[in-house]
Amino acid sequence: VHFTLPAGGVAVCGEMELSLSSVGSIVLGEELLWLHMHTSFMPVDRTPVHALRTATFSKADVDLADTDPRFRPDWKLTVHYCYTDESSNGEQGSRPAQLSQP
Repeated sequence: VHFTLPAGGVAVCGEMELSLSSVGSIVLGEELLWLHMHTSFMPVDRTPVHALRTATFSKADVDLADTDPRFRPDWKLTVHYCYTDESSNGEQGSRPAQLSQP
């Protein structure tokens, strides 16, 4: 499954929660998984500031998915992002990030 955010993504800074809910299951609005992330802890490397980066989370890293047999043992969630503010790359504290598609 691949989700694409409209208009090339969404800008975020600080703490965020990714949540996926089912609307077609027996339990309406069943939350399937959630993941708390903070842009301060997104991996930083030596690629250009606006370069597309990825952060991959295994099944064990994602709440609810970690114990749900509907998610295969090798299941992963990959977030594609880039930094939007050159002055914040590599500094401590919140870094603006743009969640985007590959």
